[in-house]
Amino acid sequence: MPLSLQSARPLLAPLLLGTLAACGGTTPSDDLYVTNPVLVSGYVDQLNRPLICNNLTTPMEFDFLYSGNLQSIKVSLVGVNSGTRQGINYTGNDFSGGRGKVTFNLAAGTAPLSVGTGSLRQQSIVVSPNVIGYSELEMQAFSGSGVTRVLTSNAVPVVSNCS
Repeated sequence: MPLSLQSARPLLAPLLLGTLAACGGTTPSDDLYVTNPVLVSGYVDQLNRPLICNNLTTPMEFDFLYSGNLQSIKVSLVGVNSGTRQGINYTGNDFSGGRGKVTFNLAAGTAPLSVGTGSLRQQSIVVSPNVIGYSELEMQAFSGSGVTRVLTSNAVPVVSNCS
């Protein structure tokens, strides 16, 4: 009698289960996972959401959770519409116990935005706060074995004039 798929299933099942059991569900020690980004700003809107002030230095903090071998990070702001990237020199970091924190001061006028040339005239200057663009914070996390993970915040409004 020829062996069909139907009759071969009982024979293959122990073989497959033994092979899968040998995997043991282990995770390589060089895996790096970063999750739960939370961006905190020294300036917030009426709903307590973070803002970036274009006319003032904006103190910021980026909190996240991680597991694995976190060795270093690189932080950038990315213009949502323009895609322009601005590297950030952070002033402090703390990676311990699965929690990470990066602090930095974003200097006035450094959030990446796209304003067309010749689109502003003297009459266009507005002194009340208004949203002039959006940026996202992007953090690249690096493990000792070369694994890279990227974590991005939600879009943060860039306000023209904070007081």
